[in-house]
Amino acid sequence: MPPVNVRADELPFALAVLREAAAQVRPFTLRLGPPATFLSATPTLHLAVDGHGSATRVLQTLRDAVFRPPLERPLTYPFVPHVTLADEMEPERIAAALVVLRDFV
Repeated sequence: MPPVNVRADELPFALAVLREAAAQVRPFTLRLGPPATFLSATPTLHLAVDGHGSATRVLQTLRDAVFRPPLERPLTYPFVPHVTLADEMEPERIAAALVVLRDFV
């Protein structure tokens, strides 16, 4: 889910969306890592997300279920499962982090 600001008066609705979405899926396991980047499109460092079997499909289903008002927002890029570690990094720092953290999972 990309960052989104929710007005205080809409917080109960946002929580209801999250609870409803969570109730639709069973627990699943995802693997985070190794680190990756979206350079040259955007200077970010992130952990890749991988799942065994249907886990990535479940993640997509869960993401689709929560991506509605008041949590919906315009997207700049298509959905790619990941966990952002740093945004707006210098490319040299991204390259160094990729080397140092290459075995992190």
